[in-house]
Amino acid sequence: MKGYHILIPLHMSLDHGCDYVVQTARILGKSNVVILYDFRSPLSWKSVFFTKEFGGLIRNAYSILSRRTGVYMLRPVACLPFQRWDWAYRINVSCGLSFLNTILMAFRKKVIIWGFDPVVGTILQHLSARKIVYDCIDYFPAAKYPAEYDLCRRADIIACNSDPLLAKKTGEYDGFRHKMIRVVCGCNTDLFNGPKYPSNFSRKKVAYMGTIDYRVDMRLLEYVIRNNPDVVFNIYGACSKGVQARLDVLTRHANVLYHGAVAKKRLPGLLKGAGVGIIPYNNREPFVRFSHPMKAYEYLGMGIPVVTTAIPALNGVSRDRILQTDTRKQFNEGIRAFLSRRRRHINHYSSVARANSWTAKVSQIVMHLRAT
Repeated sequence: MKGYHILIPLHMSLDHGCDYVVQTARILGKSNVVILYDFRSPLSWKSVFFTKEFGGLIRNAYSILSRRTGVYMLRPVACLPFQRWDWAYRINVSCGLSFLNTILMAFRKKVIIWGFDPVVGTILQHLSARKIVYDCIDYFPAAKYPAEYDLCRRADIIACNSDPLLAKKTGEYDGFRHKMIRVVCGCNTDLFNGPKYPSNFSRKKVAYMGTIDYRVDMRLLEYVIRNNPDVVFNIYGACSKGVQARLDVLTRHANVLYHGAVAKKRLPGLLKGAGVGIIPYNNREPFVRFSHPMKAYEYLGMGIPVVTTAIPALNGVSRDRILQTDTRKQFNEGIRAFLSRRRRHINHYSSVARANSWTAKVSQIVMHLRAT
């Protein structure tokens, strides 16, 4: 697919640990113009004229209009002051979208909107496009996110990254079944690309990477930490306020090293030598049950086997690569088993990651998009 203008409305910060927006834009930007549009954060006139934002806006707008390939970041400029007032903020967002649409109308036959979050459904009435893609990577209950219905209704493709998520969305939106496809998870195999041959690893190092929030079963984590005093548990990731007190208790154990938030590009170097990567999620949470954790393939890309609580999206991966468990005891035994195993050949770990690369995922969506 070449020569399109692909608009990705941003629903979160680009420095978020889950880099699916950045990776998708990077691949699509090789042969298209990709516009990352932060409709949620209109710029004040003060910030435009008294910072370097103005020059960036002009350069990016020129590149978009001249159809140069690449990825560009745009933010709307507020037409009204007092954005702290809700009515002014909403007017500024609408004006920004209308202005953007005026530009995009010139390329109407070549515009694709590629959204990742139900909130995108709230802005579609302001924008014109030839095709709309809903890249559904997480589970949002239909009853709590009515905007998702509008996004699914107008989308040409609804791409779900696992069989369980596809089945759930099909059940909630049976009328849109014909638009739904199943794609792979997505993983940055350029970054998480460990050794293909045997290497030394620590039988005393367990790694967890990712945000510590309501998804993490803190009781399970404490259980395995207490039962493995000879193993060092390295935790990489920001912690939400809701579980900070529980994490503070865990870090008092001598065998826990909490590294805080870590830039993703640093993680492969920190993960080297880990004997096991863990995903101690609370699978009683609906968000977890229908999730497809990217970190599973990032661990495998580094040649690290995985122990996780049972997550249906991972059922297709063999137990010698990803061991799913139902109890705390099984989780603990899985860690000990992988740590004691001699790793003779680890290429089969990274092969699973490569099958779930970002390139593979985007290619699957583009193939179906061409057929619509």
